[in-house]
Amino acid sequence: MRRPPVIAAMLAVLCVTAGCATYQPLDVALVGIEPLPSSTFEQRMRIELRVLNPNDRAFEATGLSLRLDVNGQPLARAVSNAPFAVPRLGETRLELTASTSLFDLARQILALPDRHEPMAYRIEGRLHRRGLAPDLSFGRGGEIGWNPSSTKPSELR
Repeated sequence: MRRPPVIAAMLAVLCVTAGCATYQPLDVALVGIEPLPSSTFEQRMRIELRVLNPNDRAFEATGLSLRLDVNGQPLARAVSNAPFAVPRLGETRLELTASTSLFDLARQILALPDRHEPMAYRIEGRLHRRGLAPDLSFGRGGEIGWNPSSTKPSELR
């Protein structure tokens, strides 16, 4: 009596009916960064993300954690325990408050390229879920362009 093929077949059917056979990863993108009032040794910033769900099922999370690197160096970290949902075939915007130390900021300033050149960034994080649902990791990179007449980032790509 061979049971392993039967068990494997049952697991495959369970996976298909649960929707994991057609699951596509969520797309998490950095949309904006805005400085917030800060103290001398800690700088705060608002980070805005767009989470896009290409799946036919809504996605629910209990929070997220995020790390922002600029030019290959850590700049800021953020966590949020605010639950959120992304509708099926939809998107949502999230705002997080991130913090960075004076030393991480100083290292970034010293390593700044010519202000007219874009800076590389990378976000990495985890979308936390409830119960037995696995947490989902994400990562994405791009460039922050600079407007020569301003000291604020003008464009995220």
